Amino acid sequence: MDTIIPEDSGYIIRDNISFKISFMGHPDKVDLRIICETEKDFSLKKIDILFSCKRMSFHVFGEVKGKRLILKRRIGKKVFSYVLFLKEKPYAGFSFIAVKDLDIKKSFNLSFFDPASMAQRNITVKVVSKEDVKIKDAEYKAYKLRTELLGNPLDIWVDEKGRILKIKAKAFSIIRSDPESAMKNIVASDVYKMIAIETNRKIPDPRKVSYLKVKINQRIIEIRKEKLPENPPYLIPYKDGLREYLLPEFNIESNSELIRKTAERIIQKERDPVKVTKKIVNWVYRNLEKRPTFSFPSALETLKKKVGDCNEHAVLTAALLRAVGIPNRICIGLIYLEGKFFYHAWNMVYLGKWIQVDSTLNQVPVDATHIMLFCGNIADQAKITGKIGRLKIEVVDYSYDKAD
Repeated sequence: MDTIIPEDSGYIIRDNISFKISFMGHPDKVDLRIICETEKDFSLKKIDILFSCKRMSFHVFGEVKGKRLILKRRIGKKVFSYVLFLKEKPYAGFSFIAVKDLDIKKSFNLSFFDPASMAQRNITVKVVSKEDVKIKDAEYKAYKLRTELLGNPLDIWVDEKGRILKIKAKAFSIIRSDPESAMKNIVASDVYKMIAIETNRKIPDPRKVSYLKVKINQRIIEIRKEKLPENPPYLIPYKDGLREYLLPEFNIESNSELIRKTAERIIQKERDPVKVTKKIVNWVYRNLEKRPTFSFPSALETLKKKVGDCNEHAVLTAALLRAVGIPNRICIGLIYLEGKFFYHAWNMVYLGKWIQVDSTLNQVPVDATHIMLFCGNIADQAKITGKIGRLKIEVVDYSYDKAD
């Protein structure tokens, strides 16, 4: 948990989190280190984030300059820069409590930088009470705070020095501890299986399903497998708008020379976007080792390591398609597999109309058991956390193409 160090111009806040996790039967140890440099009022000046696990590492650092947060991600020897435009001054978590008394039963607004989605978040926090918190043999005077982040209710206990003591959410709890003690007591849970959604009936051959009717939390949804255009809708690169779906963005480094050259080698002289999409989806499917990965996926890093789960497949597919001028975005949702619906990522590609494709399964277009919940950039994808544990799915009906 966090340590606050006073300096002449402000504070240095160090936060170290370690935990064990299992993903699809593959255990891993995750280390997260966050260092913030702040002003006297704990507003953010600089941030440095290092995430590491067995197979991947993630290093992002940034500096606030006026109304912008200049972020940089280091991948090997290369550094990629991104600009996040700030609506208001971001703070380093709840550290400001160290210099401010809070009124019980009142609320305040907090703006902060969320490293999980690389976005600025604004939340309303209610001060519930002031109480004693005992952790092992130590007692702390703490504020109990209540808020909601991305649809997830959170109770947070913060001491008078602004250090987070405990976080309680619906699906997990975090308690302040020294790293050695924490790792001794942690039992790795398989996250992928833990958040899977049970359903009422099995669907044989789900990859061949062309029609699906489901009830999600009392709402009926019908999904039909999309059809590809018979003739080329345009020749790449696409030039009639949709610019935001052609540009590089955080973790989709379509302007990387390695990604551009790889994309050109895959498609050769083909200019029909439908055929190009099939080539790229097939290449990603065949060249990435299917291995569950707990990380912040980057297209360039994935291309170099050639390993990953659906998230790595989706970001690399997005970058390769954008590099040759095909607009696309990333979809986050659910897919049926072995009697349950699992959270999954794939792509939506503009081929005269928006068509969903899945390079993890080599599908152009996808089967009808893909249930899209969100579509967009990394900040939009983080919204999926608000759905976990809240969805009930009942399979009402399904069917297959006559050819199948």
